Amino acid sequence: MKLSEIVAYLNLLDSIKSDVACRPAMRNLEAVLEKVMTHPIQITTTAKELERNYQDVLSAIDTYGRTLSALHERL
Repeated sequence: MKLSEIVAYLNLLDSIKSDVACRPAMRNLEAVLEKVMTHPIQITTTAKELERNYQDVLSAIDTYGRTLSALHERL
């Protein structure tokens, strides 16, 4: 692999901002969660599961971003 290819790849990785790409989806999920959690009709176990799922998504996005950063560092 040529140095110019590595530099081009690093530049590509620098242009990818996973947190920026995920913000709209997370805002939508947060809005849905808020509506479910504050609605007068509550199914507690399902609402709590939905909240856990939301936290799992946040964690997965964080892990994805760290993995992308690690790839950048390895280059």
